[in-house]
Amino acid sequence: MLQIKTCYHFHLSTTKKQNETYLKQEHDDKETKKKLQNKKESLIQQMITINDIIQFLQNNYSQHISVHTVAIKRCSELKQPNAFHSIIQLVHQQSVSLDIVYCNTVLYHLGTWNKFDLQKKLFEQWFIHKELTSSTTPFNPDLITLSTMIQGCSKKGDVKQALYYFQLLVNHYNLEPDAITCNIMLSVCANACDMESAEIIWKTIQKSDIQINNITLNSMLNVYAKCGESKKVMDLLDYSQQSEHFISIDEITCTTIISGLLRDNKIDEMFDFYENKIPKLSVKNNIDVNNKRLINLKSIGYLKKMEMLNGNEIDKLSHYHQQCLNIFYNELYPSVKDRPISIDNKNLETLIQAYILLHKDNWMNAIQDIERILYQESNFIHSFGYWATDIFNKRQMLLDFSLMSTETTNFMLRYLMTLKRDELEHTFKNDPIKILCGKGQYSKKVKKGGNYESPKKKSIEDELKKWKIVIRLEQDRFNPAIWCFNRDDVLLFYKTVFPGDDCLKY
Repeated sequence: MLQIKTCYHFHLSTTKKQNETYLKQEHDDKETKKKLQNKKESLIQQMITINDIIQFLQNNYSQHISVHTVAIKRCSELKQPNAFHSIIQLVHQQSVSLDIVYCNTVLYHLGTWNKFDLQKKLFEQWFIHKELTSSTTPFNPDLITLSTMIQGCSKKGDVKQALYYFQLLVNHYNLEPDAITCNIMLSVCANACDMESAEIIWKTIQKSDIQINNITLNSMLNVYAKCGESKKVMDLLDYSQQSEHFISIDEITCTTIISGLLRDNKIDEMFDFYENKIPKLSVKNNIDVNNKRLINLKSIGYLKKMEMLNGNEIDKLSHYHQQCLNIFYNELYPSVKDRPISIDNKNLETLIQAYILLHKDNWMNAIQDIERILYQESNFIHSFGYWATDIFNKRQMLLDFSLMSTETTNFMLRYLMTLKRDELEHTFKNDPIKILCGKGQYSKKVKKGGNYESPKKKSIEDELKKWKIVIRLEQDRFNPAIWCFNRDDVLLFYKTVFPGDDCLKY
């Protein structure tokens, strides 16, 4: 019996050691795989070409989806969104198990690069039809997933699709929307000027456990502002300041309200709010009245006043122009006369617009002042310019007026075509002059005969019709956001309108 017992204990001891050895080996294998996986991810993060990334994924087969997740992020960092499709295809070809982090990463970066059709297709494929890889256990989208899809709808201004995702979130997946998701939904409604849907969401927020802060308040105010409902803006603002449901506001709230009033050309109401309402609100709220964005909006109010005047109303134009100068030199940049100062491009453009509008009867009279602002003011440190690089072709330079006002864009076009022809010819050589006319298909758009037309492209086209030689625009073959000057029209323009001559018909 003793011998049997001893052998039995020996057997148990041996089995225990074997199990420990096996577990240790399994742990070591996992650690080795993890280190190898981390090494692969690190290598991808260091790669600088798309071909290297794709080739690496093809040659170094990995069953862990995190490697492909890092590859998507890296391609986005390299500004190469066209590579996303190849990586997604590889994942399916290699039957790599998907996880929610990978799906959310792909959907997020597709939205970042305005690839909304593919974003929508993959969402439906993964979560509606459950068409995953063969090794993937089906899983549901989370709050991040649906918020990402709603954010894409916000950029497109597609309120119907956004409401669909919001209903999926609440009714189908029984998820609790957070403040961020609700704010995005309100942003969608603002971009689509859908006040009715926004008010439903606002009432839902009020009934839920979501704490209404100034961000949520600003989002709803933005809806009313973009819908031109200035009375509702003021009513909601007054509601937020009542003691029983006080919501602290800041300078962003004020800029939202002022921007709405400016958009509706309610200039006198804007100045009344700025000069009378804000000081009273500042007593109970933390409002930075020296905020440059807020101050610059006051200048835009004066620009709006100038826009309403005729070119022969010199005294009034000069008065409002001087107000713009006072704001720029005394409130925004009081030290700029004494030392170099970094100038915000928006503030600089406001100054430029003030000179353009001052000389609205003859645009060429503004040239000297604008050249001084852009090229001769030694204390002005700025990056204001009109050149950009095509994101799909790094060697292709473009004229980029996408962030400029219509007045500044028109002036720059006239200026370049009459006084900077050598610069244009040197940059474009034998190619047509190319202009970036907006963010593409999903920018805020004007519908025309079934196609979508960039507002920037439309305003440039309207400007070119005023010239002595009308120049036609032709869409670029490779990038729909780029429009080109017809080469024959440009040559005729150069022969007809001599350098330094006024290009306008009248």
